[in-house]
Amino acid sequence: MNDKVKEGAKPPKRFFYTVRELAGMLRVSASCIYVRLESREWPSKRVGKRLLIPAKFVEEYISEA
Repeated sequence: MNDKVKEGAKPPKRFFYTVRELAGMLRVSASCIYVRLESREWPSKRVGKRLLIPAKFVEEYISEA
């Protein structure tokens, strides 16, 4: 199987972001993200010990800014 990515190919669609990834994207601390998640202001899914934020929500949130 060819492991090379074709030029111009789109990366696979993301379904979730971790707290750390989202904090980096928004340039805020992870604790800031946790406050919003714990207050249920932002949606999240728990998988094991990790909280994941839906990519659809993140895209909508960023486009509103």
